[in-house]
Amino acid sequence: MAGRKAIGKQLSKARKEKGFTQSQISESSGLDQAIISKIENGRFNGSLRIFEDYLDALDFELDISPKKRVLPRFDEIEGLYGED
Repeated sequence: MAGRKAIGKQLSKARKEKGFTQSQISESSGLDQAIISKIENGRFNGSLRIFEDYLDALDFELDISPKKRVLPRFDEIEGLYGED
């Protein structure tokens, strides 16, 4: 799962590509512009409903998926525990 900053950056980019300002999204979603700014800057700690309202205004939806774990390759293991 992407972190909050990465998600916010992606949403900000999508909003700009659609030609919307934060003020316009604020008006269409009924959310305060400060909340939109917090979401886009990865600092939002509010409710899921508010986050979903913002996603809906951009025509996005929340998708849940299992975490993808990446294990080191065998040849990388020695480098992880190198002697100092």
